Amino acid sequence: MQLICLANSWRPGGRCIAGIDRATGAWVRPVPPDCDAIPESRCTTGATALSLLDVFDVDVALPKETPPYQRENRTLQSWSWIVRGRVKAASLEPYVDDSAPIFHNTMDRVVGVVLDQLPPREWKSLQLVRPRQIRFERDAHDPHRWRARFKDKAGTEYLLKLTDPDTTRRLESGERIGTRCLLTLSLTRPWAGIDPSMLKVCYKIVAAVIDAEA
Repeated sequence: MQLICLANSWRPGGRCIAGIDRATGAWVRPVPPDCDAIPESRCTTGATALSLLDVFDVDVALPKETPPYQRENRTLQSWSWIVRGRVKAASLEPYVDDSAPIFHNTMDRVVGVVLDQLPPREWKSLQLVRPRQIRFERDAHDPHRWRARFKDKAGTEYLLKLTDPDTTRRLESGERIGTRCLLTLSLTRPWAGIDPSMLKVCYKIVAAVIDAEA
């Protein structure tokens, strides 16, 4: 399968890689057979890190069962990433999804029991959006992390955690991020924190910021 890389983001235990299948236009999130995170040491082609807008070959297969709420997941069959080239950001226009609200509601998270009421074919955990009035600000709970504040097409405002390593490094160095960009948004796996009696929720995150001029 050949993917356009639209995310190489932080996640607990490693990275989350995701992209668009060039043959079908569908989202794909490659994951190891025994966990969700890809080790950082594996997110490279030779000595070069896999970058946004890279076109790469990846060997994946459908999982035996659809993972909860993340129907885009595909099981890695090998670690051989082969980069074939790159695309321009302008070529992503057919994949922009401006539907609102983003990921089922207008909040920054979705309760798992809500998703349980949907058939798996309606689960969506990856979306490429064109943000309105975007700006970046430090996370109030962690000064070393950032959040993106933006509005969707309907005017709803979101404030979501940023897990894009490159954009985070640019923000930390004081660089201004342009407002002409696209965002790869991801819905996390269900999480209940340290209290198992709490309802499990899936958080909405900004997995990548793609410069529209790239």
